[in-house]
Amino acid sequence: MRLPLKLRRELKAHEYKKEDGESINVYQVLTDQRDTDLCNSALKPGITFLPDDKRIFNTIYIVAGMDYVFHDDIIPYSSQDPAPIRNEYLQEFLLPVPEREPSFVPTDHLRRWIETRKQSLEVTSIHRELTEGIRTTTIPFFMGRRIDKSEKHIRYWRYLIRLENLTPDRFQLRERFWKVFSITGSLESVRGKGVVGMQPTLSYETPVFQYHSHVQVPVPWAHMWGSFRFERTNGSSLDVKIPSFPLCDRAYWSSSEGEPVD
Repeated sequence: MRLPLKLRRELKAHEYKKEDGESINVYQVLTDQRDTDLCNSALKPGITFLPDDKRIFNTIYIVAGMDYVFHDDIIPYSSQDPAPIRNEYLQEFLLPVPEREPSFVPTDHLRRWIETRKQSLEVTSIHRELTEGIRTTTIPFFMGRRIDKSEKHIRYWRYLIRLENLTPDRFQLRERFWKVFSITGSLESVRGKGVVGMQPTLSYETPVFQYHSHVQVPVPWAHMWGSFRFERTNGSSLDVKIPSFPLCDRAYWSSSEGEPVD
């Protein structure tokens, strides 16, 4: 996905320090409808959540016009326009205060909205891997639990994948390979063509592709990792590592003090 260059208004910022001390800043943002119109139809910006009704199983809903953006993608500028972006949530979430800098402040509605969905919005870890000039970033989000018909607790996770081509070369993503290892000792492998129904190209003109996907696990702790297979213009392949990231239900462990899985 080409990340828009127009104004996005920050909902909340997250700073994550890697072991080497490098800071990675991520923002929850409202996206401009004019930018959204330029995105591929399969990748309209939006953040997914579980329904508030816990009796509803195996269902998620999407709040359109929102996404996560990395600090390096932000181009700040000042605007006197009380509605500098086109987004249906702008007036609900942000109140213009022209005499202040920044000239918008969060509404009470936004504060309540974030508080009730904090679990699904919170960035708890960021993971990066560099393979021959292609950088892969992963961010897992714990969406919550639901109980299936067999009385098993199913954990729902959303994860963000960001691919960056740091070279002048051209690559096309052809295949994905995933592995999920759970606390029970089981190892699940998944293989498929492209991602989210696409085989995106990373080039000098469009060096970044970002998307969200989901996974369900029946245990409170698991790990995911894998690789993307890219094709060069000469037909050769490059396997790009996806960094391992945890799927840890922290609330479960804090309440059960590390007891075995449910």
